[in-house]
Amino acid sequence: MSTSVTPAARLAPAEPEHEAAAAGTRSRWVSASVGVAVVLPLLALYGIFLFWPLVDILLRSFDPLGEVSYTHPNFGFTNFTQIGTDSLLRIIELRTLRLALYTTLITTVLGFPVAYLLSRMQPRRASLLLLGILVPFFVPTVVRLFSLTVLLSPDGVVNSFTDAIGLGKFPLLFNTTATVIGMTVYQLPVMILILYAGLSRIDTNLTLAAHTLGASPTRAFFTVYLPQARPTVISGMLFTMVLSLSFFLVPSVLGGPRDQTMSVFIQQQIELFQWGQASAMGIVLLIITMIGYGLTLRLTGGATVGVPTTVAKGTSNREPLRGTPAVWSSRVVLVIVFVLLLAPVLVVFPLSIGTGQQVVFPPRGFTLTWFSQVFTAGVWIPAFTKSVIVGISTAVLSVALALSLARTVQRIRNRAVRAIILAIAFAPVITPHILLAIGLYDVEIRLHLIGSNVGLIMAHTVIAFPLAFSIINSALAQSDITLEQAAWTMGSSRTRTFWLVVVRSKLGSIVSAGVAAFMVSWDDVVIAQFQNGLSKTLPVVIYSYLDSGVVPAVPAISSMLVLLVIVGLVVSLVVGRVGARRGPA
Repeated sequence: MSTSVTPAARLAPAEPEHEAAAAGTRSRWVSASVGVAVVLPLLALYGIFLFWPLVDILLRSFDPLGEVSYTHPNFGFTNFTQIGTDSLLRIIELRTLRLALYTTLITTVLGFPVAYLLSRMQPRRASLLLLGILVPFFVPTVVRLFSLTVLLSPDGVVNSFTDAIGLGKFPLLFNTTATVIGMTVYQLPVMILILYAGLSRIDTNLTLAAHTLGASPTRAFFTVYLPQARPTVISGMLFTMVLSLSFFLVPSVLGGPRDQTMSVFIQQQIELFQWGQASAMGIVLLIITMIGYGLTLRLTGGATVGVPTTVAKGTSNREPLRGTPAVWSSRVVLVIVFVLLLAPVLVVFPLSIGTGQQVVFPPRGFTLTWFSQVFTAGVWIPAFTKSVIVGISTAVLSVALALSLARTVQRIRNRAVRAIILAIAFAPVITPHILLAIGLYDVEIRLHLIGSNVGLIMAHTVIAFPLAFSIINSALAQSDITLEQAAWTMGSSRTRTFWLVVVRSKLGSIVSAGVAAFMVSWDDVVIAQFQNGLSKTLPVVIYSYLDSGVVPAVPAISSMLVLLVIVGLVVSLVVGRVGARRGPA
């Protein structure tokens, strides 16, 4: 018997396939919409508090009068022409490049032997030494600068020592020497961490093989080990150079009138309401920074360069260190680095107990009066409270935005789209803070946010977010997807799985990201000094005393901050060891 099939019957099986395709399309659209909604707050933050200030400065740089108009912009190259033809401005530009070059060379010479030793040590010992190197990171920059002014002063610690051993006294303050020393102290931990991250991944079995084939330790180092380390060294030098170009605080406090840099020039021109030259100089500084950062990315294969959040120990610690002259020289350099980094941190303690009205070293007498003055004077507690409120708010907002963007980035499979998102996310890293500071100042005046905590929190979130995102994104990239899939199969929603499985498993990294964002906010002076109204943050108050004259309460509050950092690091170290003994959760 034959069975006839109608056209409708023949088309019936195709209907479910069509519905499935439609459902898949709708699912992709829903997923894309959710991804856009998740990153929308970050786009709004960057649009208002990063790109708008930069566009504002760009328009001012082309206006001969330094004014800005979005409806009738006045384009000209007068400001840029003056930067290229004015002999004084050319001297400032060359001086900025020279200071950055000096700092880069010195940090490389000091940082490489230290990173080499750390990469060859056992992880536990290397971690303890790294903790000591990181102590200055958690101490506000203005505190370290204050200590350096005491150490380098004509009657300071360094000159007292050189004079005692018969070398006499040297002019170490308010000149190029002081600026380079200050920039080196600031940049040295960054250089060591970058080099350590790269050198730890080098397999010294190749060097060991060269030894067995008859090569001397020196020849094996230069022909086998150093070529493997060269990309890391070059990328670290370029990144340090890029950061050094936009330094403001160090040359402002430690440098003299003849050591004016591009960042200091920009700040001085804004104080004189010369927005045209200041904006043009800022754009030139931004272009130079972008070129240097681009070269760094090219050498690192497109990876984001910065302070590493994790260090993967390779096999470089398997071959034992030999007591060669190079190793002993590296150990001497390690001692020098520790003295250079920790002396500005520890010298505040004796300075805070002197009885005189002036800060001198060694202190005269003993008193705790200045500590009580910190709690009774009307300037320190409000400034401390504001810094804490702004810092915590910045940390919470930065972590929330970083967590949402990192989750979105991990789901993106298109490499081009991911690269664009990462480039936008790390845009504040390559933007000189002084340029962002004056741009934010101009924009927040129009938004009536100057002097408010909200305006300062938004500004600090812009500069703190990239570091928080770097930490969280690295942590989420190492997540085990099978744990999430197991939760899905047991009926848990994707949102619930993310919070209960992913976030809980990476809670340590999330807390670290929050601490890092807090420290960025806590340490900032460049942006905060333009944002503060009558109430100022603690670093800005300390900086104002450095600029006008130090009072004994400054070393007292500085020593309290350093003590707080040391206690916090010791507690975190103890908690980490207890957690390690109990085993991984």
